[in-house]
Amino acid sequence: MGKKFIETLLEFPTEKHVKKVCKPGQGENTCYFLATGANGWSCEKSGDLRRIIEERVDTNTMNAQSDNCDGLLGLIFEHQKDLVGKKVEYEESMPIYISSGTFKNIGVRRDTLFISWNDNGEKNTSINLKDLKITIEDQSIIFEISGVGSFAGKTKIFLD
Repeated sequence: MGKKFIETLLEFPTEKHVKKVCKPGQGENTCYFLATGANGWSCEKSGDLRRIIEERVDTNTMNAQSDNCDGLLGLIFEHQKDLVGKKVEYEESMPIYISSGTFKNIGVRRDTLFISWNDNGEKNTSINLKDLKITIEDQSIIFEISGVGSFAGKTKIFLD
């Protein structure tokens, strides 16, 4: 089967992806969600910097002018079959609500991400793509609204 899915997620974006798709240093062809730091390249399409980047793009204060791929979410879609049957936990902190079950599917309709799971019947959550934050940690994928966290709902898919 090759590399584990968690390893693929943690390595995103790879050097090959960055050169082929993100195109650093190519001005208007460079993906504006590409960032670099102490740990190398990162994709901020579903990260903490998304809103700041989009504001800079809207005010034309960035050299990078392209949105070149679906980022981490695209990689998750490519591997959706690997998630079927994995444990899902959903929690809200205001009011307190927790649901857990097994992953069913993930998709996008009208700029909104939908995640569904089985918990004595089908349950689902949705997040507008503009507000989506995806984090990979502790052998899991976490989907939440950027800046709000579990207050508005946090969905965790366990990969182990």
